[in-house]
Amino acid sequence: MTIEIIIWSLIAYLFGSIPSGYVLVKLFSKQDIRQQGSGNIGATNVLRTSGKKLAFITYILDMVKVWIPMILFSFIMNPMRDIPADLLVANLMIIGAVGVFGHMYSCWLKFDGGKGIASFMGYLVWLFPYGSVIGGIVFLIVAFSTKIVSLASLMGVVAASAYIMISIFPELDMPLATIWIAKLFFMCSVALIFWRHRGNILRLIKGEENKIKF
Repeated sequence: MTIEIIIWSLIAYLFGSIPSGYVLVKLFSKQDIRQQGSGNIGATNVLRTSGKKLAFITYILDMVKVWIPMILFSFIMNPMRDIPADLLVANLMIIGAVGVFGHMYSCWLKFDGGKGIASFMGYLVWLFPYGSVIGGIVFLIVAFSTKIVSLASLMGVVAASAYIMISIFPELDMPLATIWIAKLFFMCSVALIFWRHRGNILRLIKGEENKIKF
C-alpha cells in the first residue's frame, strides 16, 4: 500500500471509531448503552433500550461515518477523475473496510465497539450499491419472517458478499498484488462481522437467540 492509502486508512479508522449509538444514548437518554440490553452500541440494542428514533439515527450515522472518508478520498485524491476506475475501487475497498474495523474496535471505547452491520452496509452502499440492495432484501425477508435481527443481518452479509465476490471481483483489472490486498481487506471485514456475532451464532445454534418487535 502507498503512504497515501495508509494515511486515508487511518482517517477512515478514526471516523469509523466514532461510537454513534453510545453518544446518542448518552446525550438523549443519559444512559451508558454498554450497560443496557445486550451491551452493544449498535442500532439493534439502541432500539431495544432507547426506541425507534434513536435506533434509526444510530443506523444512519453508522453508515455515514464510513461513507465520509471514501467520499473525501474520491474527490480529493481524484479531482480530475484520472485514477483508473478499478484502482479507485481497490483503494476504496481498503479504506471502507478499515472504517468498518474502526466501528467494531473503536479507539474511543478501549477498542470495543459495535458488530459492524450498519457500517458494512454503508461501505457497500457507496462502493457496491447492487450488493447492498441484495443484502438489504435478504435482511428484510429474514428479519420479518423470523424476527431475529442477528440472523437476518448475517444472512444479508452473506448474500451481499457472495454477489460481490462472484460478480465484481473477477472483473477487477489491476496488478495482482493490489487485487489481493483489496480482496483481503474486504474479506477480513466480513470475517470480523461474524466474529463479533459469535455469541449470537451460539445462541442461534441453541435456539436461544432473542426476537425483536418491529
